[in-house]
Amino acid sequence: MIKFFRKIRQKLLSEGKTGKYLKYAIGEIVLVVIGILIALNINNWNESRKELDSELQLYANLLSDLNSEYSSIEEQLFFTRAYDRFHFHLNKERTGQAEYDSGQNYNYLLWFHRYSMFIQEKYSESLNKITNERIHTKLKSFLKQEINTRNAVDEWNEHQRQMVRPFLVKHGINSTKAMYNEELTDFAPIINTTNLIDYSKLKEQYTTEEFEQLLFSTRFRTLWMTQNFTWLNEQNREFQVLLSHEMASTKLKGSFEPIKARTFEEMYAMEKPIEEIIAFIKKEAVNDTQFPITEGAINSFGYELMGEVKYHDALKVFKLNTELYPNQWNTYDSYGECLLELGDIENAIRAYKKALELNPNNSSSIEALKNIKKKKNKK
Repeated sequence: MIKFFRKIRQKLLSEGKTGKYLKYAIGEIVLVVIGILIALNINNWNESRKELDSELQLYANLLSDLNSEYSSIEEQLFFTRAYDRFHFHLNKERTGQAEYDSGQNYNYLLWFHRYSMFIQEKYSESLNKITNERIHTKLKSFLKQEINTRNAVDEWNEHQRQMVRPFLVKHGINSTKAMYNEELTDFAPIINTTNLIDYSKLKEQYTTEEFEQLLFSTRFRTLWMTQNFTWLNEQNREFQVLLSHEMASTKLKGSFEPIKARTFEEMYAMEKPIEEIIAFIKKEAVNDTQFPITEGAINSFGYELMGEVKYHDALKVFKLNTELYPNQWNTYDSYGECLLELGDIENAIRAYKKALELNPNNSSSIEALKNIKKKKNKK
């Protein structure tokens, strides 16, 4: 092909057709440049396709790992709630409301809690590979919650190490006889089947302020750890729903079934219209399903919307809460607060007065009405 073009150029020169030669040469150069550009575009397209396929594979792996971690978090919650039930039982024993219960695991006083930030360890380096803004933001938020949860676990373990275990040693509550059970030589059977706590020694401390304060600080940290695992659990589900929908919306790689949202928080994460979310809340509140819609949850959702400056959507949520829970003063107080943000002062006053009618001592509504009156007087 190159020889063919060369012969054409030589013929044009030999015939003295310089003008045609120049036009032909320029045309040939243009064709070469176009060919190069097409080749580059095809190469860039192939590279982009490979990158997108790689990113989709990353999403698929992440979704699978989130599903695995969800089961792990459920197990974590099982134990943290078991700790709390045990501490609650100890307090009942201390106050004379319960007796020794062989079904309780008194060895929980010795336990540490193990937790590994699974997604953080595998995907923290993948953030810069994610081009989807919603998935990038959600992963970043999830990794942050994993860190918060790990901090809560570390705080609980540190309390066990610095406070609980020294307390057991100080008062001779550890049972050395049980620890040296000759029939058991492995750690797991000893810690799980042998009562390592001398109950009589433990009971002697029930009347002391030291033990009372220990129970307080222990439950405080246990509840905080449980709360962080609960938040992590909720974020995990929301993330799975989001990922599955984003993957199902693409036709480039494989076939993905979107996970159906089962709570209004998950619907909000999917950016569903507020009307659809409100319809869902009404339906679930009436049906009283395994995911109950509480007044507090709806109220928190309203404030979340306000925090994102979605005041009109928030107002619809707060109004719904007053309809579902007409005897709760707090629903009217929050409704009034949102009305004030929107400048609807007269209706805000009505909402605050209704809140005071239900609870004459609530300081929030009293203070809000005072501030409204002051502003009116200044005008």
